[in-house]
Amino acid sequence: MPPPPPSTSSKPKSEWVETETGNKVSRRAQLHGTQHITLGGRCVIHPTACLRGDLVRPAPVIPPLPTSTTTTTTDQPPARKQHPLPSITLGKYSILSSSTLLKPPLRLSSSSSSSAAKPPPQQSTATSLIHTPQHIGSHTYIAPSAVVEAAQIGDRVVVGEGAV
Repeated sequence: MPPPPPSTSSKPKSEWVETETGNKVSRRAQLHGTQHITLGGRCVIHPTACLRGDLVRPAPVIPPLPTSTTTTTTDQPPARKQHPLPSITLGKYSILSSSTLLKPPLRLSSSSSSSAAKPPPQQSTATSLIHTPQHIGSHTYIAPSAVVEAAQIGDRVVVGEGAV
């Protein structure tokens, strides 16, 4: 029996994508805001896992650098924005099982228009919810159907199945 003819089509895509640092990510995993997600190396992200990197703290605005005392306000360069910190960071050898959700935690932030420690009674303080960065340590296993909103999980931790 002769061997089958060589295939003219390209090689079918694997279900897994492997990065330069050895991370293996399922094509069926949901990674939102990938520019804000950092994988430490040799991490595995199973199908239907969801990482919400799009929930990121807004970048602070840095005032422009003063150039000279004779420039007018129209000649000043615009304010610069800093790049935001990663929203989610996974350490080396971390494993996210199927149906897990990683979501950066919310924190109540208050800001006042005064630089004093206590604002006077007539001044109002604005409060808002902001997302803080999330760090998952190295050698960490997150079991199926777990929802993680913690700010930090240490190294060598097992998060149980269905944990919230």
